[in-house]
Amino acid sequence: MVETTDKQVEPVAGWQSGVLIALAVVLIVGGLAAYYALTAQPVWLRWLVLVAGLVLGAGALSLSAPGRQFWEFVMGSRVELRKMVWASKEDAWKMTGFVFFAVVVLGLFFWFIDVLLGWGTRKLLGGGS
Repeated sequence: MVETTDKQVEPVAGWQSGVLIALAVVLIVGGLAAYYALTAQPVWLRWLVLVAGLVLGAGALSLSAPGRQFWEFVMGSRVELRKMVWASKEDAWKMTGFVFFAVVVLGLFFWFIDVLLGWGTRKLLGGGS
């Protein structure tokens, strides 16, 4: 029987984490700068340098403590999204119809209040008809 161990990379904490974040920023900015600096090179090479900088920067960031926390947040969000229950098509149409009906009724109500207050204001101030 073969034993397997599930080794996970532990995030680096403390000042090392700051160094990794700085390295990630340098790699990402370096990839962007190289993309624009290598205008004489073929487009595929420029894109390769850009993608390499982004991937290496993301890799360095993922080893830091904030990067690991962000990744755990993303994984937790995916779990919560799977728990979500969407309304059926019939329920969605019913809710949409109710919203349209409520908008029309409230629109008429506020129009009536506006007309009533306008009439009252004109009577109090002695305005036109």
